[in-house]
Amino acid sequence: MKMALAYAEPVVVLAHRFAIGAGVFAVYRAFTGQSLRVKWAEILEILPVAIFIQFCFFSFKALVFYASHRLRRA
Repeated sequence: MKMALAYAEPVVVLAHRFAIGAGVFAVYRAFTGQSLRVKWAEILEILPVAIFIQFCFFSFKALVFYASHRLRRA
């Protein structure tokens, strides 16, 4: 799986991350029977960090993409 994601586009990798997260949550909910209670204030508190992490991820992927194409031309 990891090798397949190495050649995937960034959006596919991001979708895979969310799918894994949803699967883990579904398993947690199935075994515990509890739901997570999240307030809007808590979401707004972590939102800047979540956006920053995705920004760093896509920036790094773009940098790797640009560098790999530059090396192929040389």
